[in-house]
Amino acid sequence: MYGIVGNHERKNDTQLLDLVGRMGDVRRLKKEPTLVGNIALYGIDAIPERRWEGASFELAEPPAEATTTVLCLHQSLAPPLDEEHAKHDLEDVIDRVGIELDGIALGDIHRPKSDLIGDTEVWYAGSTARTQKNQTQAGTVQLLKVKDGDLSRKQIGLDTRSFCPITVEFGSDDGAGHLRDRLRQESLQDAVAALELTGERGAVTANDAVTAAREEGAAVVTVSDERGRVDLDSGSLDVREVASHDDAVEERLNDEEFPSVVHEADSRIRTDDDLPTRTDPAADEFESDLREAMASEFDDEEAATVEVDE
Repeated sequence: MYGIVGNHERKNDTQLLDLVGRMGDVRRLKKEPTLVGNIALYGIDAIPERRWEGASFELAEPPAEATTTVLCLHQSLAPPLDEEHAKHDLEDVIDRVGIELDGIALGDIHRPKSDLIGDTEVWYAGSTARTQKNQTQAGTVQLLKVKDGDLSRKQIGLDTRSFCPITVEFGSDDGAGHLRDRLRQESLQDAVAALELTGERGAVTANDAVTAAREEGAAVVTVSDERGRVDLDSGSLDVREVASHDDAVEERLNDEEFPSVVHEADSRIRTDDDLPTRTDPAADEFESDLREAMASEFDDEEAATVEVDE
C-alpha cells in the first residue's frame, strides 16, 4: 500500500504511517517518485492553512522509464470542488509542482467528485465508510487503471456496516424499557449506532444506552445526551452587550500581561479551521511553542534570581 498523511493523522513527530510502514507493507509517498511498474507516484502530506503560502510543492523529475505520473494530495481544492467549498486553487498547485501530471488523487472530501484540468485528471474517490450521521451513501473506492499512458477509473461500492442515527425521546416516566423498545425498531446487528437522547432526564444513563445498543447487536455505539437542556430567554438576562465574542475575548486578553505565544495560540484556536477538533491532537500543535516559551520565561526568572542573590 502507498499513502500520505492526512490532516487528522498529522503529528509533530513520527507519523503513524511511518510506524505502520515498518512492517514492510506500507510506503509513504513523497516528492521523490516511487515507481510502480511504469507509473511514478508522488505524495504531499496534508498542509496546514498557516503554512500553505510558503509550502514547497516542487516534485522531482520522474525516471525515464515512467510513462505516467500521479500525485496524491489531502486538501480541499477547486476544481473539482466549487470555489465556495474549497480553500485553495488546484491550478495553483499544478503550476507549483514543476512537472507534468497525468493524474491527481485527492483526499479530505468524503464524497466522490472529479474533473479534468487540461490533460490532468483530478478526482476525490470518497471515503471508504460513512463518516457523518446524515451520510446515506456507503463507502466507495476507485480502481485506477493505466494502459499506454491513459488513465481510466472505476468506482466500486463497498459492503460496509450500516450507520444508524437514532433519536430516543424520554418523557418524565420513561425508563430502560422505553429505550429498548425504541432500539428494537432498528436493525442494529453489526451496525454503527449513533444515539441522541432527548427530552426529560431520568434514571437511564448514557452508559445504559451504550449497553442496550450493544445487546441489540451494534458493533460501535456513540451517545449524545441532550436531555434536560433548558432554553434560556435572553431577554430576561442582564447581559453586557458586546460587538462579538471575539471582541470580548480580545478585550479580556488585552487586560492581562500574557506573552505573545499565548495571544498567537488564542488567535489560531479561534480562526484555524484545520486545527484538530479533539483536545489532545490540538494540544500537540502548540506543545513545542509553549514549552519553548515556558523555558525562556523560567530561564529569565532564574537568571534574575541569581543576580539578586549575588
